[in-house]
Order: sequence, then C-alpha cells, then structure tokens
Amino acid sequence: MASLLLTHGYLVTVNSAREVIRDGWIRIDDDRITAIGAMADLKGGSAQDGTEIVDLAGMVVVPGFINGHNHHWGSLFKNTGEGLLLEPWLDQVTLPLMSQLGIEDLRVAAYLSAIEQLHTGTTCSLNHVVNVNDAKTMEAIIGPVLDVGIRQVVTKELRQTPQPPFSALYDAKPHVRSLKDELALGTVVERTEERHALNVVPVKV
Repeated sequence: MASLLLTHGYLVTVNSAREVIRDGWIRIDDDRITAIGAMADLKGGSAQDGTEIVDLAGMVVVPGFINGHNHHWGSLFKNTGEGLLLEPWLDQVTLPLMSQLGIEDLRVAAYLSAIEQLHTGTTCSLNHVVNVNDAKTMEAIIGPVLDVGIRQVVTKELRQTPQPPFSALYDAKPHVRSLKDELALGTVVERTEERHALNVVPVKV
C-alpha cells in the first residue's frame, strides 16, 4: 500500500465544526485520505517506513472545489468574442463554432475541460450540455471524464424549439427526436465503472 504524508499545511476541513488546523498533516493510503490532525499530535510516519513525505508549509489545503456550471466545449473557445454581449456572442462566435464540432472535437474538449478543472483544484462539476447529441457524441463527452477521474454530472439537453429561438441566424435543430426518445437516450448513455459513476440528468434548455 502506497502511503503519503502531507505535513505543515493550513487545513480548512469544512467539517461539521468548520475546524481549521493551522499547522496540520494529512495521511493518504492507497489514494484515500485516512487521517488528519495537528502537527503537534503527529505520531509515526517517516520516510524510513516507506511513507513519502511532502512539506506543505505556506500552503492552504481545502476540499476539492465544485463547478456548478460548466460547458466542456467552452475550453476550446477561450478568448473569443471579447467585449460582446451574450446575444451577439452567441450569434457571432459560439453557435458558428459549435456547428463545426465533430465527435473527436467534443472528445478533446471533454479531456481539456476535465484536466483544466483538476489543475485548478476543481474535483466535481456540472456539465451543462447544450449542443444536440446522440449516443456517440455523448460517449465522446463522458468517456474522457471517466478516464481523467473527475466527478461530473452531465445534464443532457432536451432540444425542442425555443420561443423565441436562441438565434434568428442559426437553426436550433429542434425535434431531432421526440421527448420520450430524448429521455431514453439519457438512460442509454449512462456509464458506471468500478470507481466512477456518472449520471446523465435530462434538463430542458
């Protein structure tokens, strides 16, 4: 069993007592946090017994952040449409770009989004999917999330004709499938692996 001991961190536990340990340690065994405490109370754990020790002096340790509104494909569209309001940005940038995305583009975007979020300390997110999908594109969106290991709730679109439409310039591609078929598709693309469960939740947009 691989062991890791993080020492001298400023621990914000977010436990029921909202405890903060100003000089604390965290023990991790086989990728699981098994204990935390104050450095003054630390007993055992040394490089000699095979434990890797990392000094976190000057660092704050917090639970993983949660991103409550994420678009995986947005990772590909950074720094576009600077200064535009929402509607012109949709018409001039987002909708034209989204219409060009293929399955592999969606897969790359999903990988990039998951990796970037983990890099910033985000361990759970809600992926607000708005592009029209089928089983293959949903697999391209979900597969990378499982590979990277981030937790994510994918909210599958239910694409019906909005009134008024999002854009007068681009077809919203309504009624690709019936509402019943859309809900069924959400069940078809749900995947569960040994350590990762990802739910597909239908959300009307």
